Amino acid sequence: MSDRQSSSRWEACYDRVIADLLGERCSSGHWEGALSSSALSTATAITALAILDRSGHLTDSHRLQQAGLEWLASHVNQDGG
Repeated sequence: MSDRQSSSRWEACYDRVIADLLGERCSSGHWEGALSSSALSTATAITALAILDRSGHLTDSHRLQQAGLEWLASHVNQDGG
């Protein structure tokens, strides 16, 4: 298999994983689950979206990042953590 074929297969796999993950969001645009209300998981998701955005792989990530940042800001503990 050539490098080009391998790259195309990886890109197709990547695109499918992204589509599957985004397709699992609920109607309000987030994922439901055990970690959905975790500040750590939200911050991790924001970071991942920012990395994807910088690499040019996700076009609407700014809106998603902003929603995550707003969620974090609205769930700050009294001690600031």
